[in-house]
Amino acid sequence: MHPITFIVLFAALLYPPFAQADWLDSTLGQPVHEASHHVTLSLNEGIATYKVQRTFANTGEIPDEAVMLVNLPEGAAASGLRIRAGKVWYEGELLKRDVAARRYEELTGMGVADLRDPALLAWSSTDTLELHVFPVPAMGTATLEYTLVAPAKWDDGEWLIDYAPSDDAENLAPITLSVECEKCSVEVEGRLVGAFGPTALGHGPEAERQIRITPPNELAMYFGTTRFAALSATHAYHQVAVPKRLSDSPVAPKVVFLVDASYSVGARGIQTQIEWILSIASHMPDGLFKLVEVGREIYDVTQTYYSLPELQELLATWTADLTNGSNLDLGLEYARFALKDESPAYIFAFTDDYLKRAINTEKLPVKSEITTQILLIGESWGRQDEHRLAQVSKATGGILVGMGSVADAETYAEHLVRPIMLEDVNIEDIPMETNILMEGESHRFFGRLDTPVTGILSAKLWHDEVKLSPRRHVDLDRATAGWMFSHDEYHHLSEKEQIRLAFAAGVVSPHTSYLAIEPGVRPSKQGIDRGMGMGGFGASGVGYGSSGLAIGRSSTHERPDFFSKIVGSCAAAFPGENGKIEVHTTIHEIVDVIVQSPENQYTQCVSEDVWATRLPTSAVETYAVYRL
Repeated sequence: MHPITFIVLFAALLYPPFAQADWLDSTLGQPVHEASHHVTLSLNEGIATYKVQRTFANTGEIPDEAVMLVNLPEGAAASGLRIRAGKVWYEGELLKRDVAARRYEELTGMGVADLRDPALLAWSSTDTLELHVFPVPAMGTATLEYTLVAPAKWDDGEWLIDYAPSDDAENLAPITLSVECEKCSVEVEGRLVGAFGPTALGHGPEAERQIRITPPNELAMYFGTTRFAALSATHAYHQVAVPKRLSDSPVAPKVVFLVDASYSVGARGIQTQIEWILSIASHMPDGLFKLVEVGREIYDVTQTYYSLPELQELLATWTADLTNGSNLDLGLEYARFALKDESPAYIFAFTDDYLKRAINTEKLPVKSEITTQILLIGESWGRQDEHRLAQVSKATGGILVGMGSVADAETYAEHLVRPIMLEDVNIEDIPMETNILMEGESHRFFGRLDTPVTGILSAKLWHDEVKLSPRRHVDLDRATAGWMFSHDEYHHLSEKEQIRLAFAAGVVSPHTSYLAIEPGVRPSKQGIDRGMGMGGFGASGVGYGSSGLAIGRSSTHERPDFFSKIVGSCAAAFPGENGKIEVHTTIHEIVDVIVQSPENQYTQCVSEDVWATRLPTSAVETYAVYRL
């Protein structure tokens, strides 16, 4: 097994089940549960925006704090938080992580003022957030809303949106969804639903939560960059979304198939032509077809036009009479005459290109409305615009291709009936691994670029030139900056640049958190006695020693420090080196060790020694984060 594969599988086995889903607990042990969970989803410029409104209820006897680990949609960043008091919403403020944590601790501690509701949304990892709200009143509720932005995934001509994979915990509410998208069709878990109207998502661990949104049928391209944040390096997000259909099928076309019946083709070549004819005709179910053998002379096999079933019946038993000669010029002349008054009309001419020298290929092209496709027998699939016969097709808007195998016919035959792919695709300044994009496909790039980017797309749709400039929007620039954190692309930046990037994007990050409070909040007379503090939540994220957050029941005694000896030993072994490391634990198991600064000998020493540590059974916190 490849070592990287082994590491990924091993890490997946270490994570507990709740790390894959939202997880809710209370600090003081009161029966706090989620009463409602509604998501409003919108799409704009390739950005999926989730407005997630959640209400927590407390059926206990005293106010308590709701503590949640929020599982994020793929690639999502948190860009807002607000809290509701009565009918009024109060917007949250993005603050440095330690400042937000300190204010939250002050607001939720023991005091003499009337109760108010603060909420805190903080970083846990690239795909999870830590959410705190206090108080959830006894026999009452607390409601908040946070905003997530994620790059929408394009799949088979539709936007494919995901939401939390599992919510099997008994204290979590079923999810309802509303989609805001004009001129779109919306499908949720295979059910067609109305846009804007709420619909229930499946509940429990088996729920797929797959949301498909079909926008208007058009080629679109989106482009965002972090250049506005003035960083030492620029990242860009670029996506091309090819629509479900690039063209329409012809209606009741008349078609002539010119079969190369020369000796050089052989019986096997005839059979391959038959298979291609059947594949092409299957994409013209209402068409009428004529079959013509081309050798030294022209022989009209059908004499008249056949329907698709009649053609299929004929080809089930038909065998060409092979002859000398390959007079393609006579075949084209005959087909053009037969179709001269027909529309839409097609000629599909098969040839192995062993033609007599007397044929003047320069005189073969005739500008015509009869779409003419040339298929080269014995050549691998692909268009050949430089071939000497290519102008025959180009003069009619068609293309010349290597015919390829029977298997290729199943994939590409429709492309000869109507264009189903963009070819010769190039995007300026953006790396691509292919120059073909099929209907419904996308090309997405997210990464560092060292030069200014135009992102202009050029391609061919048969012989029509396609050019498209990307849509630029300030929202996509901001989202791109935020996705630097959710895509784990920020480690090369200095701490100052990370902070500047987070504030420019307006997102939660390892250095920033959202705090939402009612105006005039002061410490409450009913609060949480935190003893030694918040156990490091939020405030420990940037150089505050080895304390961490316990997502679970609080404790008034000082939390044990399991890793100080390791830190001291590695610091002594590698003097002058330092770094920031985050250790995640569940009960008495270490589940992740994340180096949050450039790796060096010190961070490698600490990481290896931490992984080798066996936590004592006295470590009982359900989920804890230690920052070293």
